This record gives sequence, C-alpha cells and structure tokens, in this order.
Amino acid sequence: MQELMATIREQGLEPAGPVYSFHFRMPSDTFDMEVGIPVSGEVQPAGRVIASELPATAVLRTTYHGPY
Repeated sequence: MQELMATIREQGLEPAGPVYSFHFRMPSDTFDMEVGIPVSGEVQPAGRVIASELPATAVLRTTYHGPY
C-alpha cells in the first residue's frame, strides 16, 4: 500500500475512494489478486503499479475484527 500511495501522489493524483482487493482466483496454495484504490485521474505505469479498471458491478463488503 505504501508503494501504491507513493506512486499516485508522485503523479499528482489523490485517492478518490476506499482501498480494495480483487481476487482473480484463490486456490488453496496461492492467491491471484490485485490491491487498488480509485484515483482522481489517469495513472502512468511505474514499477509494480499499473492502471486497471474494474467493470461496474454490485459488490459485497465485510469487515473482520479480531486477530490475524
């Protein structure tokens, strides 16, 4: 998250919504996911940070309170 936030701020962008994670697949031995944040403009690729777009859809959100 630090890398993501530093990159968007270096590009003069600001967060435009909450941080999210998107799981492409989640088998038992590995995770294939992305972590992102909506931003106020277009992101230029920098290191591991790339722009992506999720299609509009309904989502489910949960918050876990407890130990890791």
